[in-house]
Amino acid sequence: MDTPVVANPDEHSILKIANPELETPSPHMNNSRATWLTIAPVLVVILWLAAIGAEIAVIAFHTTTPPFYDALSYVDKARNFWSGLSHGALVNPLNVPPTIRPPGTILLAYPFGYTPAFQWFYFRLAYVPLVLLAGAVYVAGFASASSRATQWLLASMALALAGMPAFYQFQPSENLAFQINWRSVLGHVDSYLAGMAAIAMASAIRSVHLRSAGWAIGAAIMAAFCLFIKPSGLLVMAAVGVGWVILAGFDLHWNIGKIRRDAAIRGFVVKSLGGGAVVYGLAVVAAFHSAYLSPANMAYGDRALAVLRTEYHAPWSADLLTLMLHDNLGLVVPVGIFLGLFAALKRERGAAATASFCIVAGLWLLTVKSDPSEMRYFVPFAAMGFVALVPTLLAHAERMTQHLVYTGATLGMAPPLAIAILLALPHPLPAWQRAAGISVPDDAYKAEGDLAADLISELQAVGVKQVSVYQFANTPALYSFAAVLGYRGHLTESPPQAQVMLPIDWEHPSAFRFDQIRQADYVAFEPIRDERARAEALAPHVVPDFWAETRLMNAWFSSLTEADGVKRVSEIGIRLLRVMDPTLLEASLMRLQADYVWPAPFYAVNPLRWWSEGEIAQLRSDRPAAAVDIDFQPAMPVSTAVAIPTVHLYATQIDHFDNGLEAKFWAQVRNPVSMTGWYLFAHLVNANGEILTSTQATLETPPTAERNIHYYTLDFPNRPEGAVAVAFGFYRPEKSIATFLNADSGRRDWNGQRVLLPIPNP
Repeated sequence: MDTPVVANPDEHSILKIANPELETPSPHMNNSRATWLTIAPVLVVILWLAAIGAEIAVIAFHTTTPPFYDALSYVDKARNFWSGLSHGALVNPLNVPPTIRPPGTILLAYPFGYTPAFQWFYFRLAYVPLVLLAGAVYVAGFASASSRATQWLLASMALALAGMPAFYQFQPSENLAFQINWRSVLGHVDSYLAGMAAIAMASAIRSVHLRSAGWAIGAAIMAAFCLFIKPSGLLVMAAVGVGWVILAGFDLHWNIGKIRRDAAIRGFVVKSLGGGAVVYGLAVVAAFHSAYLSPANMAYGDRALAVLRTEYHAPWSADLLTLMLHDNLGLVVPVGIFLGLFAALKRERGAAATASFCIVAGLWLLTVKSDPSEMRYFVPFAAMGFVALVPTLLAHAERMTQHLVYTGATLGMAPPLAIAILLALPHPLPAWQRAAGISVPDDAYKAEGDLAADLISELQAVGVKQVSVYQFANTPALYSFAAVLGYRGHLTESPPQAQVMLPIDWEHPSAFRFDQIRQADYVAFEPIRDERARAEALAPHVVPDFWAETRLMNAWFSSLTEADGVKRVSEIGIRLLRVMDPTLLEASLMRLQADYVWPAPFYAVNPLRWWSEGEIAQLRSDRPAAAVDIDFQPAMPVSTAVAIPTVHLYATQIDHFDNGLEAKFWAQVRNPVSMTGWYLFAHLVNANGEILTSTQATLETPPTAERNIHYYTLDFPNRPEGAVAVAFGFYRPEKSIATFLNADSGRRDWNGQRVLLPIPNP
């Protein structure tokens, strides 16, 4: 029989030729029984994966909450890609909107074309990574000549890696209560990244063991593909590349002369490094010279991480470490990494160095670049570190007694087998789920989804075309409600369309925007029903941070009545209020704002909207450049029966922000009873006065007689090229012709109907 060629068949390599006495079946053993015993470990892994796949399919196809926020953006990416192809166009997935989302997600999200049904999308993102993880262990460690006990240990490690609890968090559990930024595995790509990263590392390991340039280039391709799953894939590329160099270096004893003398080794090294460099270079150039990793998207990512580190920060603690081990990595993988490092330090220092690099890279990403609250970011690097140590663990198992190896394999298989059993049960006890570190869906938030569906039906019945909902938080219950509204907007453009607004936008420090709440049609939040708890939330008059702000808002809105301009629509896990009178609601919000000292980000997005004569006088004194006195009146005398307002403008200011502009106006309507249908308009214009972009705001009724000067802000998120001035005025659109007010002073055009303000230098 031909002996397989192995790169380094020393006594500690798992790819060595096993002891024939351990592997040769007894002459009295039945051949078929020997065959079954040989394939039994692999068969157990296959059966486990099949069972887990069936169970995840049941979960995915019984899930009623559609994708939303991040998950919906992956769906949109795939839909736009396949839509472009269906129209016969050549589509660059790197530039398909939303460009902030990686193009590699299309391959797993919707590999065969887009479909409105989201269940297969959920299933693939939850299940395919498990196959990749189990396969990675076999790619890294399988050798047909290894002992039967070692084969069982290999199967155990495959199940352990694919059975990490992080991949079975289908809904929030009590264990994850303090992990604020929780994510379900349904519809998110973190597991996908872990699976691809693990198999890339496994391919690098096999490349070195077999001295195969093909495996090395394959590892580079899979590692580079991780960059197109998430931007953190760039760090995966580094881990796989550095890992290959370390493993190859130790395998060749860092003997450069050997590479020069041996043509076969030289060819292996040159082809591997050259091929890997080409693959990496093409991937990086493609990513950074496209919309995907454009400067704008990179800046957005940095702003989002800044918000994450500031508002979701979870300092390292015993509870957090328990969460990392019990509810993310499980026990088997960390123990395997520890034992593997201990064993590798003696004779497999290359594996130890590679695994350590992966772990350190993951901890850097978790601690420095993001935040420990995002445990999911660390999982791919833990998986790579574990895979890097698989050959070392198997090699040492070859020198142990079979009884000890079988015991270790059995202990390693116990947790993933327990997970398979729990997923098969219709309603596993919460205590059992906590013990296994997983969370199984139980339709706990179905009522919120049904509420959203009922709301859509009611709005459709009365012919409402557009509504806005201000949602106080992204808790699971509120997410389920908003997801049904948002996914309908994804499926169809027919009315009613619902816009869901949050105090969190991941670009700026989070804060409740009272202007958006007042303008919303509905407000959704989780009320504080207990009077004592509500009183405790309302008692402190200093609001230290956004989370205290959220609790205060929940408490305040829990006690609002129709006298505050809102009406209760529904009361289940969440409370849905309809805004009936924005003016009354604004008066209530003004009292709330005046009663408390808020965080700085709150004041930044909630400037004083209604000013008194004394306050505007102080503003004009403090900012003399902003002070103006312009009256806007009808072009000709009108009958007193005609409701046309007159407006006095006290101050104006234009500010730069990000890539855009913000125009500010302080205006008083002299006869507010006549404001119905009137708007303040603003145009960005070029040197010829041509409109490049425009926006407008409704003239509003003051909430009190004392504060009747309105502060308007009109935003232009992107300043068009050639814009030199903001042209503004007041008008009322009508069926045939618009009615404008004429300005009595200032630089004007349109026969006095627009006033032009030059855009100042940044």
